[in-house]
Amino acid sequence: MRIFRILVIALPIIYGIYFCYFKKEDQILWPQESITIKGIIDDYPEKRISSNRYRIKISELNGIKVTDKSKILIITNPYTEYSYGNKVEITGAIENPKDFITDTGKTFDYDNYLKLSKIYGIAKDPRIKILEEFNGNRIKKFLFKIRENFSNNLNKNLNTNTSTLARGVLLGERTSIDNNLRDNLARTSTSHIIALSGYNITIVSEILMKVLNNFSIVIKSTIGILGIFLFIALAGGGSSAVRAGIMATVLIYARSRGFTYNALWALVIATNILIIINPLALRHDMGFHLSVLATFGLICFQAPINVWLIKHKINKFVSETISTTLAASIMSFPYIAYNMGIISILGIFVNTVVVPLIPPLMLFSFLTGITTGNFEFLAKIFGFITEKISEIILLTINK
Repeated sequence: MRIFRILVIALPIIYGIYFCYFKKEDQILWPQESITIKGIIDDYPEKRISSNRYRIKISELNGIKVTDKSKILIITNPYTEYSYGNKVEITGAIENPKDFITDTGKTFDYDNYLKLSKIYGIAKDPRIKILEEFNGNRIKKFLFKIRENFSNNLNKNLNTNTSTLARGVLLGERTSIDNNLRDNLARTSTSHIIALSGYNITIVSEILMKVLNNFSIVIKSTIGILGIFLFIALAGGGSSAVRAGIMATVLIYARSRGFTYNALWALVIATNILIIINPLALRHDMGFHLSVLATFGLICFQAPINVWLIKHKINKFVSETISTTLAASIMSFPYIAYNMGIISILGIFVNTVVVPLIPPLMLFSFLTGITTGNFEFLAKIFGFITEKISEIILLTINK
C-alpha cells in the first residue's frame, strides 16, 4: 500500500517534469505576411475596457486542415462583438506572444502562460467573417448564456464598483477592474478575492450541501458534485477552481461512504490529476502553484495556529479568521515575493477584515443576479445589501 501511494504521488510529477523540462516542443514561427485561418470561438468572450478578446480553436490554416487543438487569441476593438460557437474566418498577421516587464520589474512569461491554454499566436484587429452562427457545444452555450444574463442583471442592479467586485468573486471576471483597484488588490494581497479560487468553490460546495441537507445521501452527493463542476464550467474556472472542485468531490464521496476525509491526500490527488491533464501547469501556472501552496498551508498550519490563539483568549471567530489568513500566507508569501517582487504584511490584516465578508457578498450578489421579472423589487433589496458589503470591502482595500 505504501508503494502504491508513492507511485500515485511520484509518477504524475515525473511525467510533468519530463514534459516541462525534457520534452522538446516545436516552436511555431508565424509568417510575416497575412494568413487566413478558419476556426471556432471556443470560450466565453473576454470583454475588456479597451478591447475584446476571443480564443479561436483552429480548424484550417491557409486551406490546410489542422487536426490538433491549437488556438490563437484574437484582439478586436470593444465595439465589435462575437459569440461562443461562432465559426469564423480571420485574415491578418499572426504574431508570437512576447514576454513583458511587470510594474514590479519582473518578467512575465506570457508565451508559456498562453501555452497553458494551447494558445500559440495573437492576431490584433484581423478581418473577421462569420461562416456559421453556432458550431460549438450546446451545454457550454447554455451555461454561457446564463452567465451573460446573470452579468447583465448585476450591472443593472448594482453600481459599477460593486458589479465589478461581484462578477469577480462569483465568476472570476477581472477584465473591467481599473488600474487603481488592481494595484490596491496587489498591495494588500487580496487579488485572490476577484479570482475563482478554491475558497470560492469551498463556499459554493458548503452552500449546496446545506441546501440539499434533507435529501438522501446519494441525491445530495450527485447533485452536489454536479453543481460544483457546472459552476466551475459556467465561470470558466482555472486550475485553482478545478483543484478545489476535485477536493470537494473527494470530500463529498468520503462523506457519502462514511470514510474519513484526508485533506492532504485529497490535495495530492487533485494536484496530480491537474498535472496529468496539463503537465505545463507544473512549471508555468502561477495560479495553480499558489492554490496548492495556500491549501497545503491551511491543512498543516491552520488548526495549530487557531488553538494557540484561542489559548491566548482570542475570540473564536477572530481566531479562525486570523489563523486561516496566516496559514495560507505562510506558504504563499515567499512564492509571491520571489515571482512577483512584492510582499505585503499589511495583507494579513486586510484579509482578516475582507475574507469573512466574501461569503455574504457571494450570497447576496448571487441573489441579486438571479432575481428578475416580477420580483425586481427583491433584486433592489439584495442589491442594496450587496453594495453595503462591497463598500466595506473596497474601503478596506483602498484605504
